[in-house]
Amino acid sequence: GHGYKVTVHHVTGYPGYYYTYMASYCIAEKIWTAIFAKDPMSREAAMRYRRLVLEKGATETPSAMLENLLGEKLDVESLCS
Repeated sequence: GHGYKVTVHHVTGYPGYYYTYMASYCIAEKIWTAIFAKDPMSREAAMRYRRLVLEKGATETPSAMLENLLGEKLDVESLCS
């Protein structure tokens, strides 16, 4: 052998924040693709994001804000596809 110890602790030892990071990445990619990819400097897209997400604050659930913004029902499979 080469003296290396092979383990999977790096996969199983992470607390929940690792998976939260991965979910956040999927959500950000979905928003970018659906809203900003065609024209990243679009004022209309920015104002829509502001109105439907940022201005809501904690008055709606995050999933409701994202569904309103994207115009589709979200689940794990739609976020990671």
